[in-house]
Amino acid sequence: MKKRSIGIAFEADGTVRVAELTSNMRTVTLSRIWTVEPEGTENFDSWKQAIARLRDSGIDLDNAVIGITDSVIYRKHLNFPFSSRKKIMEILNSELDGEIPLSIDAVVADFVAGESVGSGVSGTAMACDRNTLSRFLEIFGPGARLKSIQTGSIGLAVASIRAGMVDGVAVHCGPGEAVLVDFRSSKVKTIKRLALTENDEKNAHLLVESIRQHTHKDDVVYLGCAGLSDQVREGLAGEGTLSIKTVSDIDIVQRAAGVDTDSAQNISAIGLALGGLGTTEALPFDLRQGPFKQIAHLAGLRVPILRTSALLLIIGLLGVTSLVTSLNQVRGEYLNLKSRLELEFKELFPDSKPIDGQETAQIKGELDDLKRKMSDLSGLKGRGALSVLAGLSAAIPEDVSLKLDELSYDSNKLRFEGSVSSFDTVDRIKGALDSEPGFAEVQVQNARVGANINKVTFRLQMEVR
Repeated sequence: MKKRSIGIAFEADGTVRVAELTSNMRTVTLSRIWTVEPEGTENFDSWKQAIARLRDSGIDLDNAVIGITDSVIYRKHLNFPFSSRKKIMEILNSELDGEIPLSIDAVVADFVAGESVGSGVSGTAMACDRNTLSRFLEIFGPGARLKSIQTGSIGLAVASIRAGMVDGVAVHCGPGEAVLVDFRSSKVKTIKRLALTENDEKNAHLLVESIRQHTHKDDVVYLGCAGLSDQVREGLAGEGTLSIKTVSDIDIVQRAAGVDTDSAQNISAIGLALGGLGTTEALPFDLRQGPFKQIAHLAGLRVPILRTSALLLIIGLLGVTSLVTSLNQVRGEYLNLKSRLELEFKELFPDSKPIDGQETAQIKGELDDLKRKMSDLSGLKGRGALSVLAGLSAAIPEDVSLKLDELSYDSNKLRFEGSVSSFDTVDRIKGALDSEPGFAEVQVQNARVGANINKVTFRLQMEVR
């Protein structure tokens, strides 16, 4: 079965580059590429017009990975004494406080883990102004489904790792800027943005000096700088042990028939699309954090909520009608509807005990609380089934391919049966749940190789706190 992924790179001059990749079990193919040149004087207007033109052409942009220009990103190299991503994200904003020229309450940030340092990790934190991020989301509209919001430098990093980068730097030049990614042992050590001028000689000198600062003996250098590549190569000629390659000559992915493109220009879009395939090259990075996080709506509750609201309206009308109708008839109708209302209450709110005589006020309170939860699902609290499932989904690593066969939740016990590709993956799921404070006493039961030797079936049982 083929998978499809779209990567969209927004460049600093208003250009939009889009790459579509398709994959099967063995190969990844660049199936289509689009470049939309800027129109207008303001970048956001150009980007918005470009997305509208692509959609008008019938191009499906849902579930795309978008890479916003690094020119709107603040970067900071940080060291942590631990490597847990969850712990890092809990304190990341406080670590950036005073380190970037914006109020910490006005930014969203994420962290790219790099080299291990003892029991901890070093890496690059990247932050974006909330208003800027909102404007990028407005380009796609309120109903858009996006897989993640990343940066052009992340696309460059993913593509370079895919091409075999181990130790060295990859450099990509765009309009007015260059991005340099420093790798050690195929891990991103540093991400750096360089502002370019109209003077090619000064730009080449800047790139040469930056590359020298980040390379060691026998490192590899990937250059994607069009007209500057020859000047940079000449400037590095004295560094005889460096292996200098041009991005255009690197086979990142194979191309479908008729697709002819310069890899150097489209490397960010291709790398973003690679990340969207969920391959091992995908870096865990997404600026869509906190209130920007994309969570599925509680659409399944719409019908019961409307049904319950209708019953509440009927009960209210019956209260007025009781003044002009016989007491016995109204009482019979009232008790019948009251019984139905109690059943509806138990269906909608199984964890709440109805208070006799206060059903209407109680349901109104429950509905108001539910509306608040629907407006901001990232604030789910408590031990209801939806909260438990949201916690389970967040705890399981995104790159794990899990087929869920059965799930049950009762009396604070959660059980599920499923299948994955290996016993190591089972251990990864258990480890992730063990580190999640919402779950305890996680036990793996009956893990075994199924009829298909490439599939491991298992059962997990745990306590829900």
